[in-house]
Amino acid sequence: MAIEQIIGMGQRAGKLISGNFALKDALMKTKIKLLIIAKDTAGRTERELSELAGLKNIPVIIYGSKVELGRLIGKAPCSAVAFTDEAMSLRILEALERGGINRTVL
Repeated sequence: MAIEQIIGMGQRAGKLISGNFALKDALMKTKIKLLIIAKDTAGRTERELSELAGLKNIPVIIYGSKVELGRLIGKAPCSAVAFTDEAMSLRILEALERGGINRTVL
C-alpha cells in the first residue's frame, strides 16, 4: 500500500494529528508513533519537531510538500502530520524498508 493511501486512511480513521500546536502537544505526551514532515517545511519548525521526536525516540520521515500533505488529509497545506496508530506507522516504515517510497529518514 502506498504512503498516500495510508495517510488518507489514517485521517479518515482519526489516527492522524496535524497542526503545529497539536503536534507539539502530542509529542510531549508521547502519543505519536511516527512523524512525517514536509520537505519544504521551515527550518525552525522542522528542527523543533525533529528534536521533540528525537527525545521520545519517535521515527521521523521527510516526505512530500506541505501542499501534498494537506491534500492527502483534505486540509490546507500543512508542515507535518503524525500517526497515533502503531499498525499504520509500521506499514509506512515497512514500505520504506522495501524501497517503495522516495523519502529521507532522519
